[in-house]
Amino acid sequence: MLRKVVPVALLACIAIACSKDNKNSDTNITEKPADTVSVQITGSVNSNFTAIGEDQVGIGYTKFTKTGFENFALTAINEANGVSYDISSGSLPLKLTTGEVVYDGALAVGGSARIITDANTDDYNGGTYYLFFDTDENMANSKVYMNLESITDVGQFIRMKGKYHYNGGAAPNQLSDPCIMDAIANAGRQPGYNANLCGAKEVKVAASFVIYVDKITQQP
Repeated sequence: MLRKVVPVALLACIAIACSKDNKNSDTNITEKPADTVSVQITGSVNSNFTAIGEDQVGIGYTKFTKTGFENFALTAINEANGVSYDISSGSLPLKLTTGEVVYDGALAVGGSARIITDANTDDYNGGTYYLFFDTDENMANSKVYMNLESITDVGQFIRMKGKYHYNGGAAPNQLSDPCIMDAIANAGRQPGYNANLCGAKEVKVAASFVIYVDKITQQP
């Protein structure tokens, strides 16, 4: 049997060339690639979807510096089978550091998820979860757990890969008298309200993402 032999020098040359090609394609990006967010929702609602591109993925912030973002929010929207989803990380003072960081979210409401079915709209968030479901007085189960896994300079953009998760609660706009009276009778209880009696619902949101932020908006 004949075996084709490739000279070691040629292999080295190929490896170097491939390395250079990969580096160039990774660091000289001038057109923004599509942002992607994959979402899984479990609990009172069970669904999963992947949002892709500017029509489905939103990245917002009020300030972007070398160390992080002020009021950073990552949203993913989707509509399927008559149900609309608007999933947000919440508004966070996001630091440009890898690893998991726990955030309260703006006004301590954690993350938020709006789910619309026909004429029914449910707004889930960490603040409501705390009132109806969280057994921890320090809101440990009502916060946003954000984990940036990698932060890479890719030409004109910063590429951020990561994931986050949070619990969200939703309750009727008008609480019933029995619900309110029970909360008064059990003042000091955590959570303060009886979720079953009050008709509250809960979900867990878990998301992974790859997003690109234009460095032209970055301040010193």
